[in-house]
Amino acid sequence: MCRSGALPPKITRALAPAGRDPLELYLLPPIAMIISRILQSLNLSHNNFHERGGETLAQGIEENTSLTDLDLSWNHLRLGGAIAIAEALKENKTLGTLNIAWNGFSNSGCNVISASLEVNTKLHTLNLSNNRIGYEGAKALAKALMINQSLTHLQLNLNSLSTLGAFELLVAIRDNPGSAIETLELQEVPVLASAQAIEQEIKSVRPTFILIHDVVVLSDDHLALASVINKRKASKT
Repeated sequence: MCRSGALPPKITRALAPAGRDPLELYLLPPIAMIISRILQSLNLSHNNFHERGGETLAQGIEENTSLTDLDLSWNHLRLGGAIAIAEALKENKTLGTLNIAWNGFSNSGCNVISASLEVNTKLHTLNLSNNRIGYEGAKALAKALMINQSLTHLQLNLNSLSTLGAFELLVAIRDNPGSAIETLELQEVPVLASAQAIEQEIKSVRPTFILIHDVVVLSDDHLALASVINKRKASKT
């Protein structure tokens, strides 16, 4: 029984009938696998599907009834792909783990993904790392986390969420009595020292909660000062 896999470009070209659009042909095998009622885990990372490919793949995600783990990272899905996948997540009833890191969909893409989290009740692990998400996207995610009761692991590494964005995410997790979040990853995202008090409040109710981060700042002013110092150092080299 096939439970995982991704077909390389050579195979998709070999399967392609003459005269068809190359991108359309490239997507045919992945779509067939997504719609499969047997496949449970699928890695389609590093395929450069772009927005159109994301829109096509989303159709398969919406209809699939077996897939539980899907990796679509490093595919340049951008905003169009994020919008399509967000809509698919509102309908999908089986997907538990989704990796859409490194797809550059920015705040607008994060906003639509966040809206789907207010509806989706199956997704437990979501990777949104390095997607150019700023405070606006973090705020939308915080709103979703006030409602969502299924997500357990959220990765937001390498995004410019701002200290306020990180703070609001923690507050949302604390203030949602039904929150299932066990791990929040904010690597290379500045977290205020005062936000660590919120982390401790969450742990007092849920001892297994883990905040993974590596940049602690005393204040936003401290962060701004550090930025100026780093720029000065760079100009001297």
